[in-house]
Amino acid sequence: MKTTPPSSAREINHVRRRLLKGTVASSALLGLNLAGWGPTLSFAQPARRVTLLDPSSQEKFVNPLPMPKRLYTEEGDSLVLPIVEVEQWVGLKDANGNHLTTTFYGFEYEDGSGSPGPTIVTRQNQNISVEFENQLPNDKPPIFPVDTSLHVPHIDNFDQEKPVVIHLHGGHTLPENDGAPLAWYTQNYQSKGEDFVNEGYNYHNTQEACCLWYHDHTVGMTRLNVYGGLAGFYLIKDENEDRLIAENIIPNDSNMIELVISDALFDVQGNLYNPGTHGQPINPIIQKEIQDDWPNPTVLDEFFGDFIMVNGMTWPKHEVEPTRYRLRLLNGSSSRSYVLEFENGMEFYQIGSDGGFLDSPVQLTQLVITPAERMDIIIDFTEHAGEQIILKNLGPELPFRGYVDPQGPEGSMKLVYNDGGDLAITNGMDGLAPIAPPESSGVVMRFDVGSAEDSVQPQATNFNPAVELRTPLVPLPRNNPAVVRQLPLFNLRDDIDRTIVLLGTMERGSLFFMDEITEIIEPDTVEIWEIYNTTGSAHPIHIHQVQFEILNRQEFDGDLVMRDQPLMETGRTFQGATLDFHGLKGDPIPPQPNEQGRKDTALALAGQVTRLIMRFDTPGQYVWHCHIITHEDYDMMRKLEVRPVS
Repeated sequence: MKTTPPSSAREINHVRRRLLKGTVASSALLGLNLAGWGPTLSFAQPARRVTLLDPSSQEKFVNPLPMPKRLYTEEGDSLVLPIVEVEQWVGLKDANGNHLTTTFYGFEYEDGSGSPGPTIVTRQNQNISVEFENQLPNDKPPIFPVDTSLHVPHIDNFDQEKPVVIHLHGGHTLPENDGAPLAWYTQNYQSKGEDFVNEGYNYHNTQEACCLWYHDHTVGMTRLNVYGGLAGFYLIKDENEDRLIAENIIPNDSNMIELVISDALFDVQGNLYNPGTHGQPINPIIQKEIQDDWPNPTVLDEFFGDFIMVNGMTWPKHEVEPTRYRLRLLNGSSSRSYVLEFENGMEFYQIGSDGGFLDSPVQLTQLVITPAERMDIIIDFTEHAGEQIILKNLGPELPFRGYVDPQGPEGSMKLVYNDGGDLAITNGMDGLAPIAPPESSGVVMRFDVGSAEDSVQPQATNFNPAVELRTPLVPLPRNNPAVVRQLPLFNLRDDIDRTIVLLGTMERGSLFFMDEITEIIEPDTVEIWEIYNTTGSAHPIHIHQVQFEILNRQEFDGDLVMRDQPLMETGRTFQGATLDFHGLKGDPIPPQPNEQGRKDTALALAGQVTRLIMRFDTPGQYVWHCHIITHEDYDMMRKLEVRPVS
């Protein structure tokens, strides 16, 4: 494909901007290693015949919710969690009613294995170590083929070696224990990435009570390994949480339910399906066609599935008693944001977010949760004995782009939440987004509430909307940050017309993961990061090492100025961009009440600057990135380094 680039400047107009086209002929690509990272590509491989499984062919709310095994730790514990290939039943049946099993990558523990992995439950300041031992098979292909045109591990044959590295998302860790993208390793540590240091990770848990999660973070392959199953919960407890349980303010662990929500595609044999191979079905939701001159397989900038899984089961049901429960929610999807609401409209209360408890509960009837975010909620089934209550998803069938006034979406400021209940989700193009259909991705699971006559132990009897959940959070000082960084987000096209999403700076424009580090941070200083989103979609931005606070969001004006830029280490160029910033518009919008705690993942809305404040106290190299992990893999991730600036 050969097309003509646009003019040197274009407006940041998220409903009318033109798509940048590439400038390289397809004939030049045959046999070429497109990004200079992996083995030479082949375009001659015959495609396996694939028929996708229709979600309407499967029953819903008939299979019980699987509960992850909980591993409660003690000081000095050393855990070994082998990473293995497992066959798992996720609730699928063929046309004859026979069970279809699915191959996942999962974690092995003392009396089982599977995905998600076991929930690790530890305590503040408790020192433990975890080795995620790679035991993936070296005699068969990976679950998903690897696009070696991206920056991926230097592996000669992915059938023989399968790289992984596990990151503790939200963890306050030393860099050698962070699970960095270049710290990958294969079976028996046969091959290792350039940042590999430890076979096991030491977690000191120097954080207050919170819900973290562990997941794969292999460079260029995170989307494949996480979708393949490599994720699990990691809960930290502390004395304040003990108090809340002892005083019957929140439920105890017997009435705590971990829920990791994800979406998937399956073929009629029950295999997970990832679009991107030539000659195979395109994504039925995104419907992006694969161009002839793209690599085989190719990365796609978004993934959406029409099956919803909770804890590795499609559309499960869960029996509860008529009392209060604590739900620990995690969005484990690649690209999909969920807008969760109970079918009967019942209220619930959010008591915590990524980094710990909120000051007091926030009453909600609807909850937006973007990829990688965690929400800690209290739900009361006391008045719903004998009912069956469906948890719905009212989120869009495309990346979340914010709420707008449906009467005038083109001129409406985008908001993170449905303020007042009368807003609608924009499609980013002067219209409204398609919403998840109720026969598939529009429903999540069902809660079956027991009879009022059943003997139950009342939970959280002293919970009330005004209860104090913690000593009030002391905000970081706003008045004199060491640095205010201006960091734009860019949606561009590479030289063969594939979407490539990048981070960057105002001064240098769009940058790749392996470009020179620009975020060099003085240890133990407070910084404000201003994330300028020039793209048409919202992006959940995750920063390693820290729990930050959201200051506000504000609209801005500017132009993208196109320029030739080296395409990673290929020796070729594409049209990169810088932001010609014109100025701010309107007043800053403060964070929503349930965003006002500590966060490690924040949604940056299109056409807005999202301001975050944080303190970096641990020297070393870390990363920050978009947690739409198809974006992260190509190539929306950058290194940061904490060290004396001098």
